[in-house]
Amino acid sequence: MQRMDNKLFICKMLAMRLKQIEAKHLISSINGCDGQLVQEPKEINNCFREYYMKLYETENNDLNEAHLFFSKITLPSVSETDKTELEAYITEAEVKRAIRCLANGKSPGADGFTIEFYKCFQNTLAPYLTILYNDIIKEGSMTASMRTAIITALPKPGKDHSQMSNYRPLSLLNNDYKLFAKILATRLECVLPSLVHSDQVGYVKGRTVANNIRRLLHVMNKAALLQHPAVMLSLDAEKAFDRIEWPYLFNTLEKYGLGPTCMKWIRALYHKPRACVKTNGIISAPFELSRSTRQGCPVSPIIFILALEPLACAIRANQQISGIDAYGYDFKLNIYADDILLTLSKPEASLPHLFKTIHTFGKLSGYRVNWNKSEATPLNCMTFPAHLAATPIVWRKEGLKYLGINIISPTEKIFELNGPKLLKTIREDLSRWCKSLYKISMEK
Repeated sequence: MQRMDNKLFICKMLAMRLKQIEAKHLISSINGCDGQLVQEPKEINNCFREYYMKLYETENNDLNEAHLFFSKITLPSVSETDKTELEAYITEAEVKRAIRCLANGKSPGADGFTIEFYKCFQNTLAPYLTILYNDIIKEGSMTASMRTAIITALPKPGKDHSQMSNYRPLSLLNNDYKLFAKILATRLECVLPSLVHSDQVGYVKGRTVANNIRRLLHVMNKAALLQHPAVMLSLDAEKAFDRIEWPYLFNTLEKYGLGPTCMKWIRALYHKPRACVKTNGIISAPFELSRSTRQGCPVSPIIFILALEPLACAIRANQQISGIDAYGYDFKLNIYADDILLTLSKPEASLPHLFKTIHTFGKLSGYRVNWNKSEATPLNCMTFPAHLAATPIVWRKEGLKYLGINIISPTEKIFELNGPKLLKTIREDLSRWCKSLYKISMEK
């Protein structure tokens, strides 16, 4: 009897939590594409559909300059051993491993089949999925249901939610698609450390945010001793995952030496994908995508950082962009996924060449930086040329926030800026958890 009461209590708590989540994601009004206020639910859904149709529509990026761009950089290639493993047929063991790896409790795609369903019947389903996935790679196309996603617009915290650009599009994909992508992601994870420079710590096995934070602090201490100006610049990328152009993507992945079977696998994931938009319980008519790396797809983060790496290579290779000389190395970049932080010396000369490099890369890839939202701060006390203040970058004397941490020079002030707030958050969390546990124990 007590066990039944406990279950009822847990169900009530979950129901209350679901209502809170639904209320949090309710979109009561937005500014439409024409700037007019829209409040009717169906019209809100139409506005989001129109917005995402335009966002995911190719801008016919220019690949004519690709040869010149790639001639100035050197991308690593997969080894022959790794290439052989990437080219191998999908096995039943890989399918079962992917089923076990996907997390429970996630929203399913349009077909309604949860990952718990696949886990329950994996012995029955795995042989058929193995055949299906190998056939998809051979034919180069997925089924219509696998190609279709439901986009839910999640509000970004601390932003103006009347603007559609301040929502993060999360693609709810069918689990048969996610398993297909997860197997590829698992294979690519093994070769990623050899293809992506240690500057990039996002989604690479064995690398953590702490690596970049610690290195950044060392570089800042060196910069403080320089006899010429040095800056720290945080780039604000505009919809970075959503703007990647597929011709550039496929061209770049081939330059890493990925074999024909692996490339067919990737092309199948991007062959005529479709999406519907869900807002306030309303689902729009589907539309086709012609660019982006889908947020919600297991392999998208890996594909994205491989697509971004040529930009990082170009910045490292450009001798006109001066980094901070420390420990025998020219430190220029700290990257976590699409978060790019640069440490530059001689900004008067370095910044124009940086702008040019990013502009050229953007023409090829679709990558775009919001310069008026990108922020920079001095790393030492040297006098800055007056005209740097006229650049579109936001200059801040009080430091920057990087990966949730307030960074400022001199570094001795960093604990003062972050420590008390962190301790306060920990105390509040502990207090809230204690109250919740006490409430549950009283209900029992």
